[in-house]
Amino acid sequence: MSPIAAGVGLTIVGANNIIHLERHWNPAKEAQATDRVFRIGQKKDVNVYVPILHHPVHESFDVNLHRLLSQKTMLKDAVITPEQVIPNPEGMGKQGNPSYRIKPSDMHKLSWQQFEALCAELFFKEYSASSCWLTQVNDHGADVALIVNKSIMLIQCKHTQTGKYIGYEAIQEVYSAKPIYTEELSKNVDLLIFATNAKTLSPKTRKTAKQSEVKIFSYKELSVLLDRHEITYEIIFKRLSKERLKV
Repeated sequence: MSPIAAGVGLTIVGANNIIHLERHWNPAKEAQATDRVFRIGQKKDVNVYVPILHHPVHESFDVNLHRLLSQKTMLKDAVITPEQVIPNPEGMGKQGNPSYRIKPSDMHKLSWQQFEALCAELFFKEYSASSCWLTQVNDHGADVALIVNKSIMLIQCKHTQTGKYIGYEAIQEVYSAKPIYTEELSKNVDLLIFATNAKTLSPKTRKTAKQSEVKIFSYKELSVLLDRHEITYEIIFKRLSKERLKV
């Protein structure tokens, strides 16, 4: 089905794998098509795949289009739907409060962009980093890059609403980013991290992380960092407004 046809009043909860073979200039159309499967009545984890053709040297059409669509989505999240920019945990009041300190139980209420910013701020403080960046959309497998003791730390972030992370792709992504960021920043990558708000990780995830020497920070470990360091929504907004690292 095309994104337009699939997005019109259908309920397809018998399926749980979505492959967007045809991109649409309006990312909301793609999201609406995805929601035909990811809706009330779905009992399985929903996997969404967007095949992208890469060129070894130049930015391909697929990569350029994906970057533009991702930027549109981020703009929508930041401007058009303010309730996603300032989640409203219990006790914050109707309009929310940017100075509200984020608690572990608030992590699932964040958007994926806000979760990346949260991780950036937590590890920036925990490791006393000298520099910290969120990366651009085409990040080559790392959402956050930090300079710690003259070496590089790379973080791949995965935000989930289900509380589970079953795959191992995130581990492979941050591992493959190592040589790219080493060359770009002219420093060695000494620490690779996979950060997720998931409470449950599959054995394959942990096995792949151990083999790749990637340190895992799941809900439990991130909760410890949140108790140790004060991170407010205002801090997250400031991080999201800063210039991103382009690699």
